[in-house]
Amino acid sequence: MSFLGETRGLAAAICIAAAIGAGPALAQKSADTLRVATSEPTSSLDYYMGAERMNIIMSHHLYDTLIYKNIKTGEFEPALAEKFSYVDDKTLEFVIRKGVKFHNGELLTADDVVYTLNTVSDPSFGALYKIAVQWIDRAEKVSDNTVRLHMKEASPVALEWLAGFVPIYSKAYYEKVGPKGMATAPIGTGPYRLASIDPGTRWVLKRFDEYFEGSPKGNKIGTIDIRVMPEINTQLTELLTHRVDFMWGFTPDVAERMKNRPRVSVENVPILRINYMLVNTQMDSPLKDIRVRKAIVHALNRKEIKDTFVGPGAQVIDSACNPVQFGCEADVARYPYDPAEARRLLAEAGYPNGFKLPLLLSINTTLPRPVQEALLANLSAVGIELELTSLNWAAAREAWVGGKYPLLLMSWGSWGISDVAMMTSEFFNGREVDLVKDKEVVEAINAADRQSDRERRRKLYSDAIKRVAENAYFVPLWTFNVNYAQSSDLNFSVDPDEIVRFFNATWK
Repeated sequence: MSFLGETRGLAAAICIAAAIGAGPALAQKSADTLRVATSEPTSSLDYYMGAERMNIIMSHHLYDTLIYKNIKTGEFEPALAEKFSYVDDKTLEFVIRKGVKFHNGELLTADDVVYTLNTVSDPSFGALYKIAVQWIDRAEKVSDNTVRLHMKEASPVALEWLAGFVPIYSKAYYEKVGPKGMATAPIGTGPYRLASIDPGTRWVLKRFDEYFEGSPKGNKIGTIDIRVMPEINTQLTELLTHRVDFMWGFTPDVAERMKNRPRVSVENVPILRINYMLVNTQMDSPLKDIRVRKAIVHALNRKEIKDTFVGPGAQVIDSACNPVQFGCEADVARYPYDPAEARRLLAEAGYPNGFKLPLLLSINTTLPRPVQEALLANLSAVGIELELTSLNWAAAREAWVGGKYPLLLMSWGSWGISDVAMMTSEFFNGREVDLVKDKEVVEAINAADRQSDRERRRKLYSDAIKRVAENAYFVPLWTFNVNYAQSSDLNFSVDPDEIVRFFNATWK
């Protein structure tokens, strides 16, 4: 469907919703049920085996971590560990909170913590996002309630990983059911437990009444009912007819059409996510020529596409990072929109008539069809015809690291961590996702990732990011703001790390 067709569809949906919404509201405040619509399913409720953003969001409700990051203050607070401290640069110690229960009634012990940390960090375990655990060397039980975690090397973002991406499992339960059992029948210590599931379609979470006192998380609302609705028109109709209380991740035109609707509030918040294209210079393609890579960036009218489809709150970028992240160097080589210069560079590189090139797209809600069409149209105008293949993230990642495509279009949110170690490093650290493997860039990135001195880290990242831009190893597009809409009965806001914390929601 074209952008015009999508817009007409949305207009029709709003008109229908307005007509239906004139009748009795189906609000669920009285039933104490928060109804959520999402476009994105999750393949597994075993956090370590899931691939989607919703997998991370669900994990924060079903499970707990040793520590918790307060997004408002930036401080790390006790969670399953009532105390934590550094023994040295490579060692952390945790005093495990007593009396914490899993959803099946088991008590949390130091053995559960040691088991989880050692299991998920073992390469043979196969954690899908191994970046979150690969820095762990081993965990050991020091006493009945004390655990010591040893790192392979000093990591400046160790606490970030532990706070957001290393949930603790029950040793007894996970040994019994494994990833397959945890995928559909998870047991954690989180503020909510799974009450029912229709895999890939619907999850109903119930407040865990025996949740431990002293947790930084809340669970004021009794039930969270999450349904997958792939079509934005469906979500919109459900929200405007008060059959859904929350939806997010839609385009600015949808947000504009929802303004001033009764009993619905629409908000927009900045997030760490960026859109970009990764370049593969290892395979035989026109992209091995720096002039072709520069031509691609010159051919893209990034500001116009961003303003039209992403929103005025977003920002065009020139670096391989989000400007708000620590270590992001903004003073880099720039390639402004200039189709004539793009055509000149292509001719100079030996492609006066252009060429065809495969493009791999990682499907997610931040790359709607109109954006894809606009980018492809810009490149087609200078003679670069892209043949698009769209895959879900896990499959797209496998295809990319397998070296099967010269160009990858996607977005990255840095796991919600405001440090380029979680973004630029992911792209150019010399490992599997990096299909450039520039020696100077790799050395600078890896040195920065192991460095504890902030100013030294900043200089190393700056050197790497400048070299990436000079050689056009990366096609930067823009940062993101996220739109969300909710019932006016709901008191809730979305955080910039894109971990939607429904456990913090309350009714007005």
